[in-house]
Amino acid sequence: MRFLIDGRQLVFRCASAQPELSATVNGVEYPTGGVYGFFVTLTRLVDEWRPGEVIVCWDSRGPRRRREWFAEYKADHEPKDEIEVEHLEQIETQENVVRLLLQRAGAAQAIAEGWEADDVLATLARGADRAMIYTADSDLLAALSPTVKVLRPIQGREHVETVHTFTSARGFAPDRLPLLKALVGDAREFPGVPGIGVTWGSRIVRQHATLDEVLAAARAGKVGGPDLDGKVHLGKVAADRLVAGEDIARACLKCATLYDVTEDLVWITPRPDKRRLRRHLIRLRCKGITRARPLAALEGLARKRPGEAA
Repeated sequence: MRFLIDGRQLVFRCASAQPELSATVNGVEYPTGGVYGFFVTLTRLVDEWRPGEVIVCWDSRGPRRRREWFAEYKADHEPKDEIEVEHLEQIETQENVVRLLLQRAGAAQAIAEGWEADDVLATLARGADRAMIYTADSDLLAALSPTVKVLRPIQGREHVETVHTFTSARGFAPDRLPLLKALVGDAREFPGVPGIGVTWGSRIVRQHATLDEVLAAARAGKVGGPDLDGKVHLGKVAADRLVAGEDIARACLKCATLYDVTEDLVWITPRPDKRRLRRHLIRLRCKGITRARPLAALEGLARKRPGEAA
């Protein structure tokens, strides 16, 4: 099984959960909650799941395609004050440390210039015989298939999401999730169609597989129904809002879609060095990870990558 990890999302989550952890290196104090939490989680997952290969995927740091397509994409993510700027700088510093330590461990790391980790994760998952994606990001649920599962850490527990669990809970297939997001919006990313909430959006995607189908039904006055419970079509108000919001819906759908980024995929070159790995972990006060079992799992990553990096 190919085990794929959403790198930045895990660093961010661990850093936010343990902001008090720090280490002093050369007289300078650095936050380490993200580093420590990342490797504790990583070694535990490798030990528990025993995957055939492990790949950590990262966001591109340069200009991204989605922002070029839609200027409002993730506009709310920009830091609003000095405190937020400092927090994001600390996250980025810890991410750099995690990348370096993964190189020392010989682990596989992948990135695609101009794309997000979501696209990298989906691409590598679809290219495997069996894959598990580890992320709390619900966007990756769109990658679910008979061969792809998502392991989600939610409220202190980890839940395996499959095509069956997703469809049973929501009443539509995972590949329609980007359409739902395009209609109702995502507070973290883009606005969606004004006036189309989750209730209406869910009814619509249960009945229509594509945005073109949705718009055609809206113009014909037959959007969103009759639903599974026998209710009538949503009506003129919903139809008018969808037709009026066509441009924003198409822009949001383009941003919500997970893309195949095989041609832009870059492997971060591993530089296995057990001695330096152990020394770095100790200096960062991550000594617990250097104990026999966690370290063995970490060093085993060198044997769990898909061939040599370019």
